[in-house]
Amino acid sequence: MESEHLLRKNAEPSAIRDAVDWRDRRAIYRNVGRSHPFILDQLHRFLKWYEEGRYAYYSYEALARALKAEREKERSPLRIVGTVQINETGRPADVYCCYQIPMNLLNHEILFSQAIMKLWPYRWRRGKRVNPETRADGDLEIQTPNGPLTIYFEYVTGSQSNRQLKARARVYERRDDFVVWIAPDHERLDRVKWHCCGIVRAQFMLAGSDVMIDRDGDESTVDQLCGSSGEDVLQP
Repeated sequence: MESEHLLRKNAEPSAIRDAVDWRDRRAIYRNVGRSHPFILDQLHRFLKWYEEGRYAYYSYEALARALKAEREKERSPLRIVGTVQINETGRPADVYCCYQIPMNLLNHEILFSQAIMKLWPYRWRRGKRVNPETRADGDLEIQTPNGPLTIYFEYVTGSQSNRQLKARARVYERRDDFVVWIAPDHERLDRVKWHCCGIVRAQFMLAGSDVMIDRDGDESTVDQLCGSSGEDVLQP
């Protein structure tokens, strides 16, 4: 999703610096935090992808200082809500968010944030804001030419039992909504497909991608599912 005020890759560095104010960037990661819990490394990689590598001078250290300054503001909603250990080695990472998350769900929520990173600019509902009827990991609410459309997302880490997967699949069997199942690899994605035979509009996606595949192997994106270009809600 291209921002109208961003320059193209071949722009001069000085022109790039003038194109986006630092305040705009602060607004972007503040808006990220309103929908998604994240760790510093995720935000850094997201900004590099979101801005298509235009801001090489926006270093990891500079982002860490900016987040610290933002968090220390009296009225800032962004705060540290806990720590997670994503990798087997290394230090635990602080989790930034604008809403509270139960400690037992932090790891799952951060892994889900990482899996849908390329979809962050859409209008998400997560945590207590998701539809209570489905209790999905997250859902998108998109305005289309034919009216509002909701797309539900379920992230499968591989730790769920077959009984748990069947129970989650049954929630969507009588609903006429798109349901996107996300898994870290093809093996776990194939396992999910086996349990979702009764879901009419099931879609499947590998973590970190933004391309979904249906049971027939046809690929699509969120914009193609909703028939319109989604609003970029991260821009100030």
